[in-house]
Amino acid sequence: MIGNLSSGILESPSIGESTDALGIIETRDAASAVYAADEAVKTSGVWVRELRLANGIGGKGVVILCGGIAEIIAATEKASLLCRKRNRLVASTVVTNPHEQTCKTLFET
Repeated sequence: MIGNLSSGILESPSIGESTDALGIIETRDAASAVYAADEAVKTSGVWVRELRLANGIGGKGVVILCGGIAEIIAATEKASLLCRKRNRLVASTVVTNPHEQTCKTLFET
């Protein structure tokens, strides 16, 4: 059970919202990915674009954040620190100014 979960991890951005940066966080388990997403949303004005949990990735979790460059850097660092303290962080990175094709490949189903 995760108490006081931010509603921001479940909200979608408005249509046409631009993405200046992507933050990607990989965790050792699904629950840590949810905690990381929650921490990121509470840290700054970012939104969770994807939350991939356990299915087909060996029980791991992946969080993909979207937003402004400064906000993504702050949110990714804060969420990564939370996971690192719990020994649940696999990797994290920030992609600034992603190419349109990158977003299309990541997010189109």
